[in-house]
Amino acid sequence: YAFTMIALCRVKGIPTRFAGGSECRSFETGRTDTLHHRWVEVYIPGYGWVPFDPTHDEWDPEDPDVRWREVGAQQRGLVLRRGGGTNDMGWLYTSYAQHQYGYIANDRSVVWVGLPWTDDGDFDGDGITNGADAFAYDHAASLDTDGDGLPDDWNAGYGVADSSSVPPLVADANDDNDGLTDAEEAIAGTDPADANSTLAIGGLAVTGGNLQLQWPSVSGRIYEVWASDTVDGTSVREYADIAATPPLNTYVTDVPAAQRFYRIRVKEAL
Repeated sequence: YAFTMIALCRVKGIPTRFAGGSECRSFETGRTDTLHHRWVEVYIPGYGWVPFDPTHDEWDPEDPDVRWREVGAQQRGLVLRRGGGTNDMGWLYTSYAQHQYGYIANDRSVVWVGLPWTDDGDFDGDGITNGADAFAYDHAASLDTDGDGLPDDWNAGYGVADSSSVPPLVADANDDNDGLTDAEEAIAGTDPADANSTLAIGGLAVTGGNLQLQWPSVSGRIYEVWASDTVDGTSVREYADIAATPPLNTYVTDVPAAQRFYRIRVKEAL
């Protein structure tokens, strides 16, 4: 699965490499390494190398109650080898793996095993069934709206210090990946879990010599209209202190003589 994904990504010009390792959990005793796990890292500009596990959720063919899980998002694997470029990536690297600190002997490695799985169970005891829990093995979190491996928030009474993942989970600052952080959406009054809920000009209409702008409006907010002659130019405030009129605000101005780019800014009313 991993090497097939790498091949498909590279055909499309996406920089991709494999990562391999074993799961090392504090409550397991080290055993001779007979099976590693491989996943994929994809380079995304602005983010760096991001892990993906194409084997995630695949049922173990030898055990109908076991799924492969938790490699990409929670990174609980000890990464022993990475590979990329035009060189032969290799298949047989499990018997005596080398990393930046030297060699890892067989008796210091462990067997990678699929973790047991049932949709209706609750492995981490957080009151959320496994099938509905994005972090079924971590009691500190359960919801991941955008599926990026970062929890929307912590379960009641828990925080990053309570995360049992290795390394600990980090809370998501943008639950819906809409380009606005949760903190910014709190100011705008939009829904941080809905990518379609965002502050943006949604309607433009010309009536006679007037230009009408519309945008979604939320009670308790004050809006401003800013304009620029170019899309990346310096904006100038055209109108301020526009009170909210939910569900939509409307602003009417003269039709500009040349092209004009408008932005809406918002603040919470005092």
